[in-house]
Amino acid sequence: MPLEREQRDIDTNELFRRARNGDSSAEAALFEKLSVRFRYFARHRIGDVEDAKEVAQEALLAVSRDYGSLSLSSNFVAWANQVIKVRILGFYRRDGIRKEKLEQLRRRSQDYGSRPQPDPALIDSLRKCLAEIFRRHDRYARILNLHYQGYAVDEICGRLKISRDNFYVILHRARVLLEACLERRDTLR
Repeated sequence: MPLEREQRDIDTNELFRRARNGDSSAEAALFEKLSVRFRYFARHRIGDVEDAKEVAQEALLAVSRDYGSLSLSSNFVAWANQVIKVRILGFYRRDGIRKEKLEQLRRRSQDYGSRPQPDPALIDSLRKCLAEIFRRHDRYARILNLHYQGYAVDEICGRLKISRDNFYVILHRARVLLEACLERRDTLR
């Protein structure tokens, strides 16, 4: 059990290095982490659970096939993230699936009523507020960015060397700043 806890706390890049050196428990932990991340990321981008699982599985197969022969001088996680992104793009480029998905989305919007389009002024305000927060609070920007990319809370905390409680406090503060900025911009119109 202590070995499992240790493996969860290890950085993904370190797991990659250990797995390439023949550590089978590190390899299992590496692919477990990647599996969770890929499924979350694919679900977030695709929407359908079953399709997301399929795309995540394809990406895991590609990583398992190629990771042993990689000669990375940089970051394994960045390479793995690129693999899942390419698989997601491939999913949408397949003509039959994309047409079917578009048809499903069209039917859903008819079934549940059409969704209103976002206000362009709101989108512009949101971008400006996020840019303002990112300029003033580097840590908030890193946490929001990593969270949006699909990293798990524990992994973000490990990367930034903060506690889970601190992570949630920073995330809350970033949201409060964003809300206040949006309210200020709304009153300016």
